[in-house]
Amino acid sequence: MKKIIDFIAKKRLLLLLISLIILVVGVILLIMPKGGKRIVDKKDNGIIANTNKEIIKEEVYKGIKFDNISLHTKDGQTTFTANITNTLKEDINIEKLHIILKDNDGKEVVKLLVSISNGLKKGEKRTITASAYGSYNGVASKEIVD
Repeated sequence: MKKIIDFIAKKRLLLLLISLIILVVGVILLIMPKGGKRIVDKKDNGIIANTNKEIIKEEVYKGIKFDNISLHTKDGQTTFTANITNTLKEDINIEKLHIILKDNDGKEVVKLLVSISNGLKKGEKRTITASAYGSYNGVASKEIVD
């Protein structure tokens, strides 16, 4: 027992330093974000991005593939942007679609009009954009209809 006490007395500074390091690491781990479900990310330039998986998920509607989807709000205006691709072996003649943004209860919050001038040729890819005045960054899901 005396050897342990002598060892601790000689290595007191080292043990104090190790204890301090463990304490600092513990505090850092406690204050770090837990990586839970984030729905809205605020950017430095005032843009608020909705990152809810139900909003940004890829999907196909009547042969039109929607991917690289984003929903941003800035200065009271919300903008929906997506890449669309004709996945059919023929032209698609749809010239307008609606993106319905819904709340957590599945109720419509806003309906955005998307124009697809002259439809989509076989294999064609475009970027679409639709905007509405208002901050719709809290919406939980979307529905695509024509």
